[in-house]
Amino acid sequence: MVKYNKFQQFIKRNWNINKEIKKSENKLLFVDRERFYPAFVMPIIALAICGKRRLNLTVLSDLKDSSEIKKIYKLYGIKKFFSGFIRREIFKNSKIFLKSFLYTSITLIKLIFNDFYWFINNFKIENIPIGDLIYDLYIRKNENFINNKIDFYFIKILYFSIFRFLKIYKLIISNNIKYVFCTTEFYSGNNGLALRIASYKKIKNMFVFHDIKGQLKIIENTDKNIFKYGAYSFYRNKNLRLKINSSISKKNIIDFYLKRKNLKTLNVYTNHDYNKANQENEANNNFISKIKKNNKKKILYASHALSDAAHSFGTKFVFTNYYDQLKRTLNFVNYQNKKNYIWIIKSHPNAKDKNENNILKNLVKSYKNKNIILCPEGVSTNKLIELSDYIVSGRGTISLEAACMGKVAINCGFSTYSNLGLVYEASSKTQYFNYLKKISQLKKPDEKKIFFAKKALYILENDLIDHKKINSLLINQKVNKIFKKNTEEKEKLAYMFVSYIKDLKKLKNIIKSISLSI
Repeated sequence: MVKYNKFQQFIKRNWNINKEIKKSENKLLFVDRERFYPAFVMPIIALAICGKRRLNLTVLSDLKDSSEIKKIYKLYGIKKFFSGFIRREIFKNSKIFLKSFLYTSITLIKLIFNDFYWFINNFKIENIPIGDLIYDLYIRKNENFINNKIDFYFIKILYFSIFRFLKIYKLIISNNIKYVFCTTEFYSGNNGLALRIASYKKIKNMFVFHDIKGQLKIIENTDKNIFKYGAYSFYRNKNLRLKINSSISKKNIIDFYLKRKNLKTLNVYTNHDYNKANQENEANNNFISKIKKNNKKKILYASHALSDAAHSFGTKFVFTNYYDQLKRTLNFVNYQNKKNYIWIIKSHPNAKDKNENNILKNLVKSYKNKNIILCPEGVSTNKLIELSDYIVSGRGTISLEAACMGKVAINCGFSTYSNLGLVYEASSKTQYFNYLKKISQLKKPDEKKIFFAKKALYILENDLIDHKKINSLLINQKVNKIFKKNTEEKEKLAYMFVSYIKDLKKLKNIIKSISLSI
């Protein structure tokens, strides 16, 4: 039973371990995410890096000094804070204020003569592209992925993002920042912009993420490839292509694949999405039976979550966002109106959580085309792939799963499993629609490719990509529960910290273990 006074007990500690680290004039910039789990855990990692590299620890945070999260930082002895964007201080930076206004005005004029696809791929400041980060933040709310327009909301996000970028850029360049430590690469907040700046200015950087096994993994020193391919997807794709030719037991691969289809595996890559996508209800058997009776060729269109960061895997994606791909594809299908094909439109397993199913339903219904069918909720994705002849996606794992089943799959963007010859990956809208026009001529993967696809899936889902793991030396210790438990419940976090890190000596030992892992 958690005692709900632990947080107050925790923040009364004044260990001030930061002062004990031997430092140079060079600084590490730790970018706050304004969440409790990163605030509790990430400063320990930042202190380990600072101790190993003799860096001064500074924190980039927009929170007030009185915030509970800042109190957590201060108990570690962190005293130096910078801000990215605070509205009440906007007029105090007159030069950045005016420069942001100028950039915004020029960009809005350019957008009148161009479109958002141009903005995503071409908007830069200081020769650093950030249009994708701003756009993904814009479509995240208010269903802005449906109708992209220059409205007040977009102008506000554009201006604030530019202001934030200019301030962080100046901070990094003028404050001898030699290392940037982030916990996400997405969107035009402090983390996304700081990591993008570090990547383009060749500043050492670290991006940390948490997996389903409770492992904290590191991607280090991202570079300009982050723009086209994304830090996470580029790193995994690069290492998958190295690992794919290694010797792995065929029996292990096949056994895992069969267990996975029966939902009996822990899937590190697809996390919980695979199981959610294959949950069945009564509608499943009825729908599957109905589709099986239809003698037409079947094309399964697997939609992404429409409001997701469309460029989290980089800008090498031929549409503006996932809704844009869906609508243009359905326009094409409706115009072609091939009578010998039916299109099954399947929503993403997370669409229900995001209230997007009605959007898909209304869109499909608007075409009044009997060959475009909306798949009901609760229908197994595996069974849909099995009965389909072709699979179309943006860049989802479903295309790799389709290749495992010997099906033709078409993507239109870079993915973790790109460049393995397993799917048809369009590099332009023209090529994408040519694939759809000539879909009957596309060759199915042969037995060699089918096994190759299963091997790729095995590597990804079993975490065989070579990642540094921050908590690797703490796995068998009770204190590892702190790192494994990715929760935003501050009392639970405080309870674990108070229980497992009882004194300064214990904290020092943890920092030492982490420094050996990074």
